[in-house]
Amino acid sequence: MLCDIHHHIVYGVDDGAKSLDVAKQMLHAAARQGVGEICCTSHCTPGYRHFDTDAYFRRLEELQSAAEQEGIDIALFPGMEILYTERTLEYLSSGKAFGLNRSRNVLIEFMPETPFMLIKRAVMDLSNAGYTPVLAHVERYIELTKEKHMLRVKQDGAKLQMNAKTVLDSAALFGNRWTKRVLKNELIDLVASDAHNADKRKCELGDAQKLLEKRLGKERAAFMTNKLPRQLLGR
Repeated sequence: MLCDIHHHIVYGVDDGAKSLDVAKQMLHAAARQGVGEICCTSHCTPGYRHFDTDAYFRRLEELQSAAEQEGIDIALFPGMEILYTERTLEYLSSGKAFGLNRSRNVLIEFMPETPFMLIKRAVMDLSNAGYTPVLAHVERYIELTKEKHMLRVKQDGAKLQMNAKTVLDSAALFGNRWTKRVLKNELIDLVASDAHNADKRKCELGDAQKLLEKRLGKERAAFMTNKLPRQLLGR
């Protein structure tokens, strides 16, 4: 079974699932991909957008019950994808924001054009505060397509997550050479789906895992899609 630590399946709280029916479709899609554990990482923007924590946990519980009723063997865990702002650490320390399965491993995103020094400072501030920053869909940040920058933030304590679709897109005839290279050089720590629906942004983690096995071997593929993600959930 695979562990997906980046999945927008809780409905009605962000740009992910729009209804319980869509969330159920996403559960079925994830199950078909061989996923057994999902961290439900809805978007949180500290200081700029209200996050309805009560609605989030109520719907997370509802979705877990729906999975059990429909015979879908997937365990759901709480989490957030947190846009780094000047109030992120404040929100984490107060409990307004929380890490993967409420751990000190936090899924962090930036705007694509964020300067490298701001990313580095965020990673260092989080690390110094006792958190492990897991940088979501690292391929989206212009400054982190530079491999020397990837190495520097990893040295500062960050884990780098790539989306499954990015892995799969690199398999095309003229697939992205950068993606192939950073995967081969083990600059990417883990792969997750970043699923938002059951259609255009569906879970493709199982397909990505098979491609990773072909390119990197079964042990490395399992580490990126199961072992490390489960560790980050405290499993």
